[in-house]
Amino acid sequence: MLIRISQDTLLSALGTVHRAVSSTSPVPALTGILLTATDNKLRLVASDSEISIEHSVEASVESEGGIILPARYFLDIVRKLPSGQDVRIACDQANWTATITWGRSQFVVHGTEPGQFPSIAFDSGSEAINLSQPRLREMIRRTVFAVAQNESRPILTGQLLEIAPSEIRLVSIDGVRLAYCKNEIEQEGLEPQKAVIPGRAMNELARLLSGDQASSCLISVSDNQAFCHLGATRFVSRLLEGQFPPYEQIIPAKFRTAITLDTEHFHDACERASLLSADNDKTIRIEAQDDLLVVTSNTPEVGKVREEMECSVEGDPLEIAFNARFLIEGLRSIDADKIRFEANGPFSPCCIRPIDHENNIYVAMPLRTLGDA
Repeated sequence: MLIRISQDTLLSALGTVHRAVSSTSPVPALTGILLTATDNKLRLVASDSEISIEHSVEASVESEGGIILPARYFLDIVRKLPSGQDVRIACDQANWTATITWGRSQFVVHGTEPGQFPSIAFDSGSEAINLSQPRLREMIRRTVFAVAQNESRPILTGQLLEIAPSEIRLVSIDGVRLAYCKNEIEQEGLEPQKAVIPGRAMNELARLLSGDQASSCLISVSDNQAFCHLGATRFVSRLLEGQFPPYEQIIPAKFRTAITLDTEHFHDACERASLLSADNDKTIRIEAQDDLLVVTSNTPEVGKVREEMECSVEGDPLEIAFNARFLIEGLRSIDADKIRFEANGPFSPCCIRPIDHENNIYVAMPLRTLGDA
């Protein structure tokens, strides 16, 4: 293999794939990046068995071939090369070394025969849905924070992806809260599909997605994998096995109290109240009655805070306590200037949703004790 490529192009490509490299794997090849040169394209592949990323870039290919190079050293070398410099990479198949040359300087890096890299399918072979990349990235951002962080219930460490004939949904549940987001699909004839994708994989996919409104992606699933094509980049994740909880039953259908208020003002008040809440539980207290909502926090050894804001209260007065982080993260996930905060008393799940649509829903359990504010 012999190629020429600019340092900027190569560094960008490595930045795309390197996060899928395995740091500790029983398969030594997975600690490296597979390079394959053919038809004036350089294809880079990295995998840790859970997620795999492939990215292709233009390159001047003088001799076709491939090699696996150790990800850590290869990325560090390319990162330190002069920006804009043309780089020449020559592979010696007799001893599987790569000579990286620029100007009058060179590195020689020991690699591995490309046949040792596991074969990875980047296409499901099934029908894919076409979705805007910014839209998918926003859907992930609004839900992935609520996946479980411990392994006691492995299925909850993933996100439920639902593809229906006219919409796509993402749902996360960690045992004390739920985040839900949906978007319409203008694509006829789709078969309903469900898959649970690891939260880490969804975070990595979000990093790959573009903010360009003109960019789109193709999403499909098989029995045990999810696939996403992003133009020059292709992404694959394994699926989690198990039964995802019936999230529809977690979202309350009726409420004794419904409060309408400004999202940003409520979020900022909760953040300020959390500054003086105890470090161990970050408890803040919400009281609503008539047209007034009060946010308070009291930590005797630190101090206390009280904020009032206008709102519209329908139904019973409400007094309720939350872990501030859970409430703040939920408010950040809602795409609306005004929200409805719905509750059935101080100890039942509460629901936050936009007042003008049902595309985002956040459900959280309050704390069992109100304490003194």
